[in-house]
Amino acid sequence: MKRFIIILSLCSFLFPQDGKLAVSILDFTGEDVSDKLLRACYQKLETSLIESNQYTVIAKNQRDEILKEMKFQNSGVCDEECAVEIGQLVGAEYLMLGDIIGFADLYQINIKIVNIEKGDVVEKVTKEIQGNLSDLLSGMAESSREITRRIVTGGGQIIPQQPGMAIAQKKYGSIIIESTPSRATVLIDNVKKGSTPLELNNIEVGTRKLKLIKTGYVTINKGIIINVETPVNVSEVFILKTGDLTITSEPTGALIYLNDSYQEKTPHNISELTIGGYDVTVTSENYHDKTESVMVEYDRKNSKNFILQPKPGTVTIIINPPEAKISVGYKEYKVDADGIASIELPVGQHKIDFRSKGYESVTKNVTVSANDKKSLEVQMYLSETDERIREKKEETEETKEEKRVRKRKREDCCELCIPLISVMVLLYLNVPWPW
Repeated sequence: MKRFIIILSLCSFLFPQDGKLAVSILDFTGEDVSDKLLRACYQKLETSLIESNQYTVIAKNQRDEILKEMKFQNSGVCDEECAVEIGQLVGAEYLMLGDIIGFADLYQINIKIVNIEKGDVVEKVTKEIQGNLSDLLSGMAESSREITRRIVTGGGQIIPQQPGMAIAQKKYGSIIIESTPSRATVLIDNVKKGSTPLELNNIEVGTRKLKLIKTGYVTINKGIIINVETPVNVSEVFILKTGDLTITSEPTGALIYLNDSYQEKTPHNISELTIGGYDVTVTSENYHDKTESVMVEYDRKNSKNFILQPKPGTVTIIINPPEAKISVGYKEYKVDADGIASIELPVGQHKIDFRSKGYESVTKNVTVSANDKKSLEVQMYLSETDERIREKKEETEETKEEKRVRKRKREDCCELCIPLISVMVLLYLNVPWPW
C-alpha cells in the first residue's frame, strides 16, 4: 500500500495538472558556514520558489521517502550525474544544487540548475551577499527570482515574465596568477586551469574560489572577486610543509644526529623540519650507536624512540695457580702463563667458575654494567686429600733430615772424642808423652 502511494505521488510530479514545472532542491552544502544557516537558506529558497507560483516544489520529506523506497544509495556528495538520477527518480524537471561559502565579510551563494531531460547543468546562479543572516536570506529570495529568469532563457520553458523581471547576461573578467615557486597547479571553482604563471580571460564575474597546489608546500585557498573593469592580479608565496619530530631514547641523555648534524640530547623535539625522510643516529658513551630512517609527515606528531643496546663489560682476572681453568656458563676462557685472563661479559650478573686439578673449585659472582671495567684476584687452595699427602711428605722429608743431622753430629763427636780419650788413657797409665 505504501509503495502504491509513493507511485501515485511520483506520477503527480511527473504529470503536473496545473502546467507548473516540477522542481526539487537538494540539501545545501557549505564551507565555513554552520548547518543551521544552510537549513535556513534551503527553506528560504524553497519558500520563494513556491511563492513564485511557477513551480511544483517536491518537499524534502517526500523526496527522501521516494529515494528510500527506490533504495537509492547516495554517499552524501552529489555531482551532476547523481543529480540527474535523483531528479529522474523523484519526477523533477529541474534540480537545484546549492552551495554557500562563508568569507570574512561576505557570503557567496552558488546554485546550479540541472535540466533533468538534458542531463546537465544548464545554468548557475552566483551572488555575493554582505551583511548578516537577514541579508543572506534576502539574497536567497533574489536567487530564486534569478533561477526563474535562467530557466526562461536556457530551459526552453515558457514562463510568464513577472513585472520588473529582466534577462541576466553573464559578464566576464580576467585574472593574472603568479606564485613563488612557480609551476603550481591552478584551480578555479575546483576546475583545473593550468600552472603558474598563468593569465586567464573569460572568468565569470563574481566571487570565485582559487586554489594553488604544489607538492611539498601548503595548499593556498582564497576567495577572489572577478570584475569586468580591471584584471585581478594574484601573487602568492608558498610555505613549505613542515613537521615536528620528537626523539626519545632508553637510556635518556643520548646524543642526536640528524643526517650527521648534531642536534641535542634525548629527549628532544626538533620543530619545523621539511617533510621527507631523515637518517637519525642516537649515540651514548656506554652503548652501541643506533641509526634508523624516519619519515617526517605534514601536520602530524612525528616521534621515534630508540632503545640502545649496552656495550659489554670487561673483567680482568688474576688467578693462582696459573694453570687453572675459567668458565662462565658453558664457555671457557684461556689463562696466560702469568695467570691473567681478560674476558668480555654482557650487562648483568654472572657466575665465574675456577677449576684446577688438586685444588678446591672456586665460584665468584660478578655484576657487570655497560662498558664496565672490573678486576678480580682469585687464590685457589689445595683440596684436603692433597693437603694431607703433602703434609705427610713434608713430615717424612723432615724425619730424614733430622736423622742426617744426628748422624753428622755423632760423627763430629767421635772425631773430637777419640783424641781426648787417648790423652786420658796415657795420663792414667803414667806413660810419658810420645811427643
